[in-house]
Amino acid sequence: MTLAPVSLYERLLGDRFSSLPRAVTSMHAIDDERVAVGDGFVVTNGGLSGSLIRKVMKLPPAGHYQLEVRFFVRDGMEIWTRRFGDFRFTSRLSAVDGKLAERFGPLRLRFDLSPDANGLRMALASWDVLGLPMPEFLAPRIAAGEWAEDDWFCFEVCAALPLVGPVIRYSGRLTLQPVGGRA
Repeated sequence: MTLAPVSLYERLLGDRFSSLPRAVTSMHAIDDERVAVGDGFVVTNGGLSGSLIRKVMKLPPAGHYQLEVRFFVRDGMEIWTRRFGDFRFTSRLSAVDGKLAERFGPLRLRFDLSPDANGLRMALASWDVLGLPMPEFLAPRIAAGEWAEDDWFCFEVCAALPLVGPVIRYSGRLTLQPVGGRA
């Protein structure tokens, strides 16, 4: 008997994974390649500093967008490419010491995951740059969550920085499509 591969989120959450709403478990049951499409909204702030940070991170400007997220698995890591209209940014997700680690270039964020019947919350546990642990007082302030509305996978991510304030908030809804589908 061959067992189905276990996704990154299933490995991290164990039995708690099944407590999540179906739209959330479906989105995170990645074992090869997936595509999701939908729409979303981006709000920006943080003045010139926030603008520079968004540009370096390749984050989209404020606006309403058609969304496409492509997920694929390589060497036990999930690669997520998010496309907000013509703006594209990629991150790599993996498990590090029982936490969800998300890497954007030289920046790696580690999150505690809190699932329940309503959805999933992510709280920043630690961060590093180029593998060097960074102090908590300089850490980005990130609030992130996922939930289901009808058959939609919904999400919101808010990021702020000390001394800069709010930098970006993006939210939206997605539905899985056959691989090869486009937004």
